[in-house]
Amino acid sequence: MLTLAGQYWPFLVIVLIAAIAIFLWARRGKHVSLDAPQAIKPTLSRDATPAETAPEAKPPFFRIEPMAGTPDNLLEIKGLGPRIAMMLNGLGVTRFEQIARLTPDEQRQLDQHLGPFKGRIDQDRWIDQARILASGDRPAFEAEFGKISGGPA
Repeated sequence: MLTLAGQYWPFLVIVLIAAIAIFLWARRGKHVSLDAPQAIKPTLSRDATPAETAPEAKPPFFRIEPMAGTPDNLLEIKGLGPRIAMMLNGLGVTRFEQIARLTPDEQRQLDQHLGPFKGRIDQDRWIDQARILASGDRPAFEAEFGKISGGPA
């Protein structure tokens, strides 16, 4: 048997390469693209119609009018990190006063744009913190929320 395999090894290699080529040819066009929209997946429920399984609509565009002057270091607000600060800057929020003056409706709209950080405005009391920071009363802030450690200004 080994002598037979020894004689025909080039033929076996060609057959193996051909089998791999046929396999790859059969799978052509079946790659997954991250930019492609997700295909509709079958469900076990027969009641669901495509209209009922439509994706959630994006929140309406929200932007606050930027304020003149030097932007504040929003990282001084506890619970507000660099990623959230960049998101807020993109929405026009650059000053403590803007956060302190948010109406409940604006707060709700802004919260919709925070993605994975949704709910942090209330949870971390950004409005209360921003009011104290906007007034410039650092000792009062540190008495209620702890030492200010918002990274580089």
